[in-house]
Amino acid sequence: LVNDSGFIEMPLLEKIYVSGLNIDQISDSIKQKAFRFLKNPQVIAKLANFKFTVLGEVKVPGVKQVTANQVNIMEALAYGGDISYNGNRKKILLLRQTAEGTQSYRINLAKGNIVDSDMYYIMPNDIIYVEPLKSTLFREQASDYVFVVSALSSTLTAVALILNLLK
Repeated sequence: LVNDSGFIEMPLLEKIYVSGLNIDQISDSIKQKAFRFLKNPQVIAKLANFKFTVLGEVKVPGVKQVTANQVNIMEALAYGGDISYNGNRKKILLLRQTAEGTQSYRINLAKGNIVDSDMYYIMPNDIIYVEPLKSTLFREQASDYVFVVSALSSTLTAVALILNLLK
């Protein structure tokens, strides 16, 4: 297990710093320490589980816990029930904790180059936010304006009717 400081504690091997390393790098670090005690150490490192968060225009937003070794952006969105009808596949925001602080990345799923990107695989504690389509925002705001116009026209019609009756 990795503690909050980013270390693994193993008997005889002391503390090993693994924060920010991938699975292969962690295996190599443990193997290097184990060479002091073993002739040919075999090390298998796996993620027991990790969590990430999917927010915005997805069908089932929230914190997702997975036991898979790797989850790509497509699978992560599938854990969120996929992008909803109102979601913008061209504007996905990925927030990732790094040693320098929180980094933000823009992902456009309409482009084919996402597979070659560093953002293709989700890291533990990533936050994925799917932005709404501009048309969705307009539709939501337009319904408010239609209500106001409808109320005003009804009021004006009622006033005109009353004035006609009084004449």
